[in-house]
Amino acid sequence: MPDYGKNIWTSSKMTQIVLENPEMIILRSMRKAQPLSFSVNKALLCYYSAYFQALINGPFKEGLEEKTEIKLDVSQKVLRQFYGWLTTGRVQMGFQPDVTIKLWIFGDFIDSLALRRDAITHLQRSSREQPSVGMVGYMTLHENKVWTEFHNSALYGYIVHTFSYHWDHRREFALRGGFAGIEIPERFLHDQRTSMSMHRERTLAGSISGHCYCCHGTWAACKYHEHTSQEEQSATCGSRGEDPVGKFWDEDASDVEEQTDDARNKQADGEGGGEKRENENSDGGSDHDSKNHNDSQNDEEMESIGTKRKAQDEGEDGSAKKLKQEGGL
Repeated sequence: MPDYGKNIWTSSKMTQIVLENPEMIILRSMRKAQPLSFSVNKALLCYYSAYFQALINGPFKEGLEEKTEIKLDVSQKVLRQFYGWLTTGRVQMGFQPDVTIKLWIFGDFIDSLALRRDAITHLQRSSREQPSVGMVGYMTLHENKVWTEFHNSALYGYIVHTFSYHWDHRREFALRGGFAGIEIPERFLHDQRTSMSMHRERTLAGSISGHCYCCHGTWAACKYHEHTSQEEQSATCGSRGEDPVGKFWDEDASDVEEQTDDARNKQADGEGGGEKRENENSDGGSDHDSKNHNDSQNDEEMESIGTKRKAQDEGEDGSAKKLKQEGGL
């Protein structure tokens, strides 16, 4: 079986790497008057990022032989979250879509699939904790170029689905952030309408029971994890419960999004949340069964996104491509 370890953060791998390779390196944000810096394990950094692996140990390493610090054009908030994720495997914040999307984009820049997966999982889970499913505002999508530069990404697919299943006219002003002049790309509106149409057709045909793809089921986020095969999914997300500390984190009382689900399901119909819980429980099946059922229905929409993304990845070496970039987030 191929080594899929780099595709998912685990405490066992982190512990092994840190114990065997104690050398540290400093990551520093170049933003603001007093840049923020963090000291991280060099080997751990390289393991989860093809970009840093190429930068530190690849053909360009000569320029870093005497350096103990790497400067990054990234915000302090994103760097702080990245440091926390690298050392704990957790994205520690509430529903902050702008920061979470920037973290996902940073994961794309440094070529870290594990970071992208945990970032989009956090976005999906934290959005479900809102009174009604949290959605990303137009300004955030515009400023982070999600509509344009990341049109073929799993992140874009998730955004399209949230707008397809949870948008209504009462939320439009809030999504615009009070700015009526934001121009929404026609391509995004077309993708949204296409997704809504396909969902309606399958619902009328009785092949699905009306569940939204973006939120329904414990495994919902897996649809946006860029899994390449069932084998890869089983070896990564499917094996997360076997990681002792990872399992502890999932059961810990501080994990609000995990711990509050059962309590909230026992409460009477809260606005928006009641609809979400009804969707989660209406089919009477297990979450895993729902996930497999909905995944098969979702393939038509996500296949084109995955195919285009794969073509981009195969077209040029990821680490070499990113080393040529000088722009930041």
